[in-house]
This record gives sequence, structure tokens and C-alpha cells, in this order.
Amino acid sequence: VKGPELRISNLTDGVEIKEGDEIILSNKSLKFDKCFVIPLNNLLEIPLEKEIFVDDGCLKLKVTGKENDYVVTKAL
Repeated sequence: VKGPELRISNLTDGVEIKEGDEIILSNKSLKFDKCFVIPLNNLLEIPLEKEIFVDDGCLKLKVTGKENDYVVTKAL
């Protein structure tokens, strides 16, 4: 079963993501160290502990928390 596809555009300054980093996915800009603005669509419906693959598997995240307007993930 194919899950949601997420793509992160090239970032001007780049962002280093290491295993264990907390990554926030939101549909609006928030004040977190590592927050990526993406269309959420059905992202909030993804269950806790589910893995998300970004950019064809270049980045693997696990959903660790959810709020009304963002999803908290951990880099694997």
C-alpha cells in the first residue's frame, strides 16, 4: 500500500538532519528549529509510530506526536 508522498524543495542554506532529530511538518511556518512547510492534506491522519518516507526514501521519519496544525516526527 502506497503512503502519502512528501517532497521537500531544495533549501537555499541547506539543513543537516541527523538520526534522532525532531522534525516538524506543518502547512504553515512555525518557530521550531527544524520545521518544514508542506501541504498537510491527510498527514494528520497518519497514526502515531507510523514511518514516513520523504523524497523517495532519502529521509525516513517516524510520527511521534500530532497537534492541530503540525506533526512531530523523529529522523530515523
